[in-house]
Formats: sequence, structure tokens, C-alpha cells
Amino acid sequence: MHQSYLFQLVKSLTLKELSDLFLFVDSPLFNSGKLRGNMRLLLAIIAETVSTGADLNKRALFARLFPGKKESEGTLENNMAALSKLIRTFLQTNNYWRAENAFYKDLDWAVMLRDRKMYTRYLQTIHTIRQAQELTPFQNAEYHLKQFLLEDEVHFWEGLHNQAKGDQNLPATLKALGILYHLNQIELTNRLILQQRITQVDLTENDYSTNKEITIPESLLQESILLQINFRIYQLLKAELPVINEFNALADLIRKHEREIEPDVCQEFYAYLRNLSTILINLGYREMEPVLFKLQIESLEKGYFYINGKISHGAFGNIVRLALNHEAYSWALEFMEKHKNRILGGEDTIDFYNLTKATYFFALGDFDKTLDFIPAAPKDTLYLFRARRLKLKVYFEINSELLFYELDAFKMMLSRASKKLISPQLKETNANFVNILRQIIYAKPNKKGQLQQIYQRLSSKSSVAEKDWLMKKMRLKLKINT
Repeated sequence: MHQSYLFQLVKSLTLKELSDLFLFVDSPLFNSGKLRGNMRLLLAIIAETVSTGADLNKRALFARLFPGKKESEGTLENNMAALSKLIRTFLQTNNYWRAENAFYKDLDWAVMLRDRKMYTRYLQTIHTIRQAQELTPFQNAEYHLKQFLLEDEVHFWEGLHNQAKGDQNLPATLKALGILYHLNQIELTNRLILQQRITQVDLTENDYSTNKEITIPESLLQESILLQINFRIYQLLKAELPVINEFNALADLIRKHEREIEPDVCQEFYAYLRNLSTILINLGYREMEPVLFKLQIESLEKGYFYINGKISHGAFGNIVRLALNHEAYSWALEFMEKHKNRILGGEDTIDFYNLTKATYFFALGDFDKTLDFIPAAPKDTLYLFRARRLKLKVYFEINSELLFYELDAFKMMLSRASKKLISPQLKETNANFVNILRQIIYAKPNKKGQLQQIYQRLSSKSSVAEKDWLMKKMRLKLKINT
């Protein structure tokens, strides 16, 4: 019974919601069916059972709801279904009356006034809604949805009462629709392109293709700063070799208009800046590393990394790794300990923390502690690969006899990895790491020509995991000063 839809609904309610629900159930306006008399008692029984965690089967529930009556097929189920429907109506009503839905309530009211031919009040309400829209402090996709709905209603009104004159508000309606359409299209496309860079996304011929070039009229770009920023993000994501000057122009544009944009949207824009910085670094633009570190600190200070006061495990690890690359060891340790209990990751939170702590000790050269902190088998595929690579790096540094065994095991794991788990790009970067590391291990110190070939091969490859560390090992073998 505890897994039933009704029990789960009641369990999801806050104490305030539960209290209000009893009043709602008592109202003949909302609860007027033939089962009305049973609803309060049924709700009370279920609420008590949920709060105490007591075991309750169907027979026991029927006996409490209908004491002394013989159990009949379908009776309990019908009552439970009726209460579920009431709770659904209650929650939907509560949601409708939230303060953030004021626009939709006012627009609905305007339509009701129009339908009742109260035209003066209707026009006053539309004017009030338009004023509220103009005073909206932030732009986001919902703002443009509201603007389209408003212009479309005005178009309906003018078409209804002014059929032969004027433009019937069609230009304003089309402009609002154009901004809304292009904004949603470009936002979703940007997310898809970014997702394709980090994981396997199988698109059939019937799916939306990111290969099709998106164009947006200049007139609409000038109307919405959100469109401008998202379109520039799109152009950088699509480019095979993004231009640093264009990246800088995008960052300047976001900072310039930050106060006009909703914080949640700014949070997403800064995430794109960090992702684009990472893409540029992976393409060989090492000068972007301090830019990315600065962006991370800036995002932390502005709260853009946090979700309800917590930080994603991916962001947690990336921030620490970049700090270690800048040899900001004290800062990295302070950050890790400050956020240890604020990592979003469910059951794997401790693994995310431990792997990041292991990376910290590896940067310090404390290989024993590194091995102590590497989690045995993180469930997250990206972290599993990172853990295996870190262990290989430690075994290489300490010249462990386990290195070759671990290397073969990692190679086998990669060959068996499903396409549903990792993208071809991720598989390639890890396979290249294994192959290059194997070549470095087997290369003879006196074979300078062979070492030079490995070094050049590594230098020319863009998709190699742990490339910086591998390059460092090769330079040591070749005694190249950096």
C-alpha cells in the first residue's frame, strides 16, 4: 500500500499542505461527488499511516474506512482514486495561485472579462499586464513566452473588433513569436551540441540535426540580448577552431548585461563560458587556463556553481584540478574541506570527494595517500576512468610492478565499454592515453630517435587524456627544458 500512487501523493505533502488539504476536502465546491463523506476519513487514515510508518494492507484499510461492512470488490479502489483526484486538483489549484503565476492569472482574467463583454475592464487589465511586463527586471525564456501570449491576445481582440483597419497587432505578435521560437531553438541546440561533445548521442534521420545551420534575423537579435548571447554561444560551439577574440567578446557581452538577465540564466551562461574555455584548452590554447581559473572563482563568488547551496560533483572536481594546475594547493585544500558536505552526487558523494582528494595528494607527490583515497569502483563512468588513470599514473611514478597488470586491465575495460556509457570521443581519449603511456614505458632511454617520435606523436594528438602529465614525462626522458 505504501507504494501506491495515493500514498506517495500524501507522503509528498508538507504539513501546511496537508492542513490545507483537509479544508479543501471539506469544501462542497471541490468535493461534491457521491464519495464525499469518505474522503476526510480516508485522508486521515493515510496521513496517520504515512507519518507513523505503520504497515497497512488493503483489508485493514477497508476495515477502518468501512467498519462492520463486508469488503466488496472495487469499493476501496474507487475511494482511493477519488481522493487522488482531489489531491491533484488541490495541488494544481495551489500552483495556479502562486505569486510567480500572476501574469497567467491576470491574462486569464482579462479573457474572462472579454468573454463577458466587460470591454472597459478588459482593456484596463491588458494595460496593467503590459505595464508589468515592461517593468520585469530580468529577461528569460518565460518572459518572451509571456510577451507572445500578451501580443497574441491583443491581436485576437483587435481582429475581433477592428477587422478592416490597422495591422491588428500582427507585427508585434510575429516579432514576439519569432524571438520566442528562435530563443528556445538556440538554447536547446546549444545544450545538444555540448552534450554531443561529452557523451554518445545517437540521432536518427528523423531526429533534430545539429548539422543544419541556424540563422536568426538581425532585427530579432537586436530585440533580445538573450538571443544575441545564445547565438554567439552557438557559433563558438559549432566552430571547429573557436576564436579566442570571439570568446572574449562573448564574455564581455555577458558581463555587460548581467544585471538585465535572470540569475539562473546567467548561471547557465557562465557554465558555457567555462565549457568553451575547456574546449579551447583541449585544442591547445594553454593561455586559456588562467582565464578558466578566473571564471571558476568568479562563478563561485557570484554563487553560479550552487544549486540549493550545494555544488555538482563535476564542478567540484574541475575547480580543484584547475587550482592544482596553478599550484594553488592551500586554496584547493580549503575549498575541498569547505565543500566536502555540499557535493551533489547521491550515494557516490564520498567517492567524488575521495577521488578529488586523491588528485590533490598526487599533485603534492604523496603517492601513498593518493592510493589510499582512490575509490575502488566509482559508479559514474567518467570518474571510474579518472580513478583508473590516476592509479596508473601513481604506479608509473613509483615504478610499481602492478603497472603492466593495471594497464592491461584498463585497456580491456575500454574495449568492452558500451557505446551507451561513453562517447567515441571519450573512448578515444582514454585509449590514446593507454597507448602513449605504454610506448613511454617500453621506450629505451638510449633510443633518442624513438623517444622523439613518441613525443611528436603525443604533441600532434589533441584527444589524449592526461596529456599534460604525459608531455611532462616525455620531456623528462628527453631532458627538454620547459
